[in-house]
Amino acid sequence: MRPLYAVSDMLILPTRREGLATVIIEAAAAGVPTIAMDATGTRDVVENDVTGLLVTQGDVDEFVAAIGTLSGDSARRHRLGRSAQRDVLRRFSQPMVRDLWREFYLQTHDDT
Repeated sequence: MRPLYAVSDMLILPTRREGLATVIIEAAAAGVPTIAMDATGTRDVVENDVTGLLVTQGDVDEFVAAIGTLSGDSARRHRLGRSAQRDVLRRFSQPMVRDLWREFYLQTHDDT
C-alpha cells in the first residue's frame, strides 16, 4: 500500500460504521489525511480539522463539499497529513501498542 499512499492526496471513507479504522491509521502513517463520515471507529482515529475531516453521518452534500474543500487547499491538506502522521506515531507505533498490551496483560494476570 505504501506506493499508493505516496501518490494519494487524501483518503476518502464514506462509512457508516467501522471497528478500528486501520485503513485510516495506514494512510495517516504515510502523511495522508482522511475525509470520513463521523461514525463509530472513524471518530476514534480522525480528529476533525486536526488530522482530517469528519462530516455528519449520511450528509452527502457535506461530504462532497469537504472533498472539494480539501482538494482545493494543498496547504491545509499537507497540514492535516503531517498532523495525522504525528498522531499515529504517538498513539499507534509498535512500541506504544506493545507496551500497552504488556501493561494490559500484567494487569489481567496479576496473581497477587
